[in-house]
Amino acid sequence: MVGSTSRAYQVGQCFPNVESGAYFQDEAYAIYKRNFELGAVLELQLEFRTSELSGVLLSITAPGNSPSLSLELNNGKVIMSGDLGDNNPLYAEQRFTSPYTICDNRWHRIQAVYNDEELALKVDEMDQKYGLPPNVNYHMMDSTISGPLYIGGLPASAPKGH
Repeated sequence: MVGSTSRAYQVGQCFPNVESGAYFQDEAYAIYKRNFELGAVLELQLEFRTSELSGVLLSITAPGNSPSLSLELNNGKVIMSGDLGDNNPLYAEQRFTSPYTICDNRWHRIQAVYNDEELALKVDEMDQKYGLPPNVNYHMMDSTISGPLYIGGLPASAPKGH
């Protein structure tokens, strides 16, 4: 707080133990950068915990809904998908023995790589999953995804991709 006129109202701790990180409840989200440009390669690593079966972890979509890239939970699976606007979507999925494995409110680690040719997805200590385009004889477009990079959710007005 700055200056002598600063005030706090009903400020308190929400949890008995404070942890580093961000908390997204219900329809909450963060924008990492409004004009994020995703070029030929993206490598990311994140840790999260949740009690939800489905939700957006990360999403970037160009204004016309394509190209796009997303990382999400869907009915207890971790899914990374991308569409470069060339009708050759990329898709990598990690399934678990139970749909409740990932929403156990414990910390999980995701390592993900996107490049112009494939997706790679690794969750915790499980085997890495790959997403390749369905058309193996495609000509890869030189595609740059440009748009807001959302974390933790999406606003209702955000493009959803294909």
